[in-house]
Amino acid sequence: MEIIWTRDLESKSYAEGLRLRKEVFVKEQKVPAEEEVDEFEKDCYHLSIYDGEEAAATGRILPKSGEKVKFGRVAVAKEKRGTGLGKLVMEEMEKKTRELGYKKIILGGQLSAVPFYEKLGYTPYGDIFLDGGIEHRMMKKDLREE
Repeated sequence: MEIIWTRDLESKSYAEGLRLRKEVFVKEQKVPAEEEVDEFEKDCYHLSIYDGEEAAATGRILPKSGEKVKFGRVAVAKEKRGTGLGKLVMEEMEKKTRELGYKKIILGGQLSAVPFYEKLGYTPYGDIFLDGGIEHRMMKKDLREE
């Protein structure tokens, strides 16, 4: 496994992560392509985890106000699901969050993934909402409570 963080939108690891996001969200889940890349890309820390030549998992951290970050675009290649890579992505993102000095995490989890996030200590809050045509629920975790 190779774990690469970048903020360089011209880097190979960013391009690989974006390729995987498009594969999962646009092709598999039918999220409109124009919604996948947003105005926050340049502000994020982008993670790519390699298992071989291509990125097998990805995610991003968007710093918010105060002590808070927002996790997003968490994706694992279809053939690698169920191998623990999703958990590894979340662990690496939490580790980076701590390194950056942030204390609180929020994310919009797809309803089907809410149990996964709950096992990792995230708590759902608020109403169900649509993002990219998929039902989501906001979730939060305070790293100071661990």
